[in-house]
Amino acid sequence: MRHLPALPNGGDQPVSRTFLRLTGLHATGAVVRQVRERLVSWVRQTGLDEDQVADVGLAAHEAMANVIDHAYEQPGGVFDLYAFTDEDTVTVTVTDRGNWKRTPQGRPTLRGRGLLIIRQLTRQFELTAHAHGTIVRMTWRTRSRPPLRRA
Repeated sequence: MRHLPALPNGGDQPVSRTFLRLTGLHATGAVVRQVRERLVSWVRQTGLDEDQVADVGLAAHEAMANVIDHAYEQPGGVFDLYAFTDEDTVTVTVTDRGNWKRTPQGRPTLRGRGLLIIRQLTRQFELTAHAHGTIVRMTWRTRSRPPLRRA
């Protein structure tokens, strides 16, 4: 296991081939960019091909951007990113501690495609909103292993 330098404003995390944990990260564009770079670097070690690595990076970026845009009424919110790999999957979870704020009705926007993008890029996607935050869980199957057979 090796330790990477901490991100500014949080992120004391052990990093290994099977596990990445970044916690207490400030929900800002600069931090999201750094976390995406770190995640992509980690994902390259997991058995996903380069197209899948790009999918993970973009989907995680969209989930983190949603924290900035929707989780907190005021700036200063935080989020955690947890990623792990097992025998044939890579899972990334983005968790915030806010309350989902909705875009005001009737206001035109070019935004609002993040969850659709995440759904299209992942094998499995779950969004769980509760009183203490939102959890976005995204899963990819490694292509280096044969698909599971269904009975």
